Amino acid sequence: MAIDLPLVIVTLTGSLLSLLGTAFILICYLILPQKRHIRHALIINLTVADFINAANNSSSGLWVLLMNTPLRAGTGCTINGFVGQLSIQAVDFSILIITIVTLWVVTSTRSKHDMKLSYIFIFCGGSWALPLITSGIALIMNAYGPAATNWCWIDEEPVYLRYVLTHGWRFLIIGAVISMCIYIQVYLRRHSKLMDVVDDGQSWKEQSLTQEFSYESEAPSIGKLRKAPPKPKLTRYERVRAVFVRPKIDPRNELMLRPQSQQDQQKSIQKAMLLHAYPIFYILLWLPGIAMRISQATGHYSYVLQVMQASTQFIGFANAVTFGWNEKIGEQLKRKLQGNLEK
Repeated sequence: MAIDLPLVIVTLTGSLLSLLGTAFILICYLILPQKRHIRHALIINLTVADFINAANNSSSGLWVLLMNTPLRAGTGCTINGFVGQLSIQAVDFSILIITIVTLWVVTSTRSKHDMKLSYIFIFCGGSWALPLITSGIALIMNAYGPAATNWCWIDEEPVYLRYVLTHGWRFLIIGAVISMCIYIQVYLRRHSKLMDVVDDGQSWKEQSLTQEFSYESEAPSIGKLRKAPPKPKLTRYERVRAVFVRPKIDPRNELMLRPQSQQDQQKSIQKAMLLHAYPIFYILLWLPGIAMRISQATGHYSYVLQVMQASTQFIGFANAVTFGWNEKIGEQLKRKLQGNLEK
């Protein structure tokens, strides 16, 4: 049986690019002075899952291309299917946990610069828990076999097995990620409006205090005889903002100065939003794959969708590019090379 060479090459190209991209990021993380906090831990966890999946699919894809023969059931196919199921579902859950942590940091009133190491292990380890279970179930059922041109995976029959172990979870994850991303955007818009209201109130308050201080300096005898003007009542937006930022502090004092913890919170939000790109690329690159699943479920076959489905193999590459762009890996490498040359 002949192989579909164009489809094999397109899919293999995506796998190899993801393999090279994720390997590059992992090496850079080891040699560059990256900060070790929750954001980087989650990204590296995702990158490891992407790397394993890309290496697995690249090895089987290269075998098909070099041997010019389709994959066959056997021990090698079973191992390839098990690793593929484990790694690709770990990618799914890593994206989910990244979105959950982004939501948590953005909506929390506390800074997350120094998160406990136990939390980091829980978040990263949690992304591998269910994948280990589902891949183990398929292994016990001896359900791995040739599933695509370039890799082995869960057999098509029975039909429900792929949905119970993989597709169903992915659809839920994508739905949850979209919902959380929308909520984050809505929350930040409201947060920004409240900040504008408080900033206006704060400027007015500081101006009033300045005028009062000047009045007392010019005429201390008169100023002492008169009572200071009553403090203005807080608006509803100011009260909400004051409670949101520092619940245990008098809201009137909240308008007097901007606490350091609030500045830390803003830094945490800005860094957390760097994670926002990962779920977006993940969903976009999975759209052809989802369309393919729907087509198959309705009993239709589309070669065009099968070719477009190769986009899923570029997820690791997209994640690697996103990490390199967000963390300015190129600039860091340039500085490191210049430093080595100067020595």
